[in-house]
Amino acid sequence: MRLSDEEAETFYDAWGALLWWVNDQKKLVPPLPRRPRPDMPMPAERAAKVRDALWEDPELLREFAAKNPAGLRRSLVELVASWEHRRRGDYMVWRHYRTHTLLMEGSGSGFAVLGLYSTWEKILPQALPVMVRAVLLPFGDRIVHDGLVTAYNIHFGPGIRRDYREMVRDLKAQGGPTRSLLPQGHTPDRGSRKLMDRADWPRLRG
Repeated sequence: MRLSDEEAETFYDAWGALLWWVNDQKKLVPPLPRRPRPDMPMPAERAAKVRDALWEDPELLREFAAKNPAGLRRSLVELVASWEHRRRGDYMVWRHYRTHTLLMEGSGSGFAVLGLYSTWEKILPQALPVMVRAVLLPFGDRIVHDGLVTAYNIHFGPGIRRDYREMVRDLKAQGGPTRSLLPQGHTPDRGSRKLMDRADWPRLRG
């Protein structure tokens, strides 16, 4: 499962402008495309270097959201601001479902995550489970990633697989995976609701 092409374009309008501005401030790599698209993607190594600098300095995100140096429309600025609630770490990509891909933390927390232009099946064509390093971001009241997913080349024995099966079983008993990174009680305004299909609004947290 992934965003629609229109939604993915919306994401990259915000993400591309943010990374472009961070790189303009820090001069880390040669210029990045301000509006990346499937036929003009960001060079992954360059984008990753800028992305890492961004997440290491929370003030960059706040400054961008406050000043809007790229002149984005309000809903995109609010999308960027919502990335304050990101989650960064290592996740076990456990299973692809019809509506999402399940990513598990070692703590037992699980997240229903969508792809951007590509589904998780295309990002990770190998057999699951797979351990990845990823940054999860809010997209309205859903969860996506920042487009820069790194897979570890690790083999998991029967003991680890059993532990994760038990965690997934417990997660289902508790109501299912988390479907939103936004704080409880936070409701995106009307502009932000346009980031998602009407049929998908509102979504309950899992």
